[in-house]
Amino acid sequence: LLSSGKDNTVRLWKVDFDNFKFECIGIGAKHTNAVGSVDMSKTSSSFFASVSQDQCLKLWKFPKNQESDQLLCINTQLAHEKDINCVTIAPNDRYIATSSQDKTAKLWDATDLKLIGVFRGHRRGVWTVRFSPVDQIIVTSAADCTMRLWNITDMTCLKSFEGHESSVLRCEFISNGMQLISTGADGLIKL
Repeated sequence: LLSSGKDNTVRLWKVDFDNFKFECIGIGAKHTNAVGSVDMSKTSSSFFASVSQDQCLKLWKFPKNQESDQLLCINTQLAHEKDINCVTIAPNDRYIATSSQDKTAKLWDATDLKLIGVFRGHRRGVWTVRFSPVDQIIVTSAADCTMRLWNITDMTCLKSFEGHESSVLRCEFISNGMQLISTGADGLIKL
């Protein structure tokens, strides 16, 4: 299990499901402000990413020894101009996407954190970004009450979804990428 906190750290936990016990086996303390989002690699289980109010995207290596105290940060990128709200890793581990209060989402190469492209079009901060499990698209949700589908090959907006009366706080692909579910500050869940 991986967690992030307002103490500027990320923590790796060993979980004993039989006894419902959690043991912290690693702490990463390289951020300089609250860490708001973390995500693990999907295919290799060898790395994870974190983002923070310090505007940085960090790449971390999972320790080989599960008794290690310090987690190793292998790369850092000053990623956005304002607080970063979300990070997600693609199903194939090749890309990382981030979203920020600076009204953008960005696509990064997972091997070296080089910027691939910027998704522009939201009028307020972007809360969530998620990769489709089946297509070369992402979805973003924002404080401008919309969600948008984006093509990751040319950074174009494919579709905009409206319907929430206030900020769309989170969105997810469901049904093998065929549907979207969203939740908003208006207290509603929409499919």
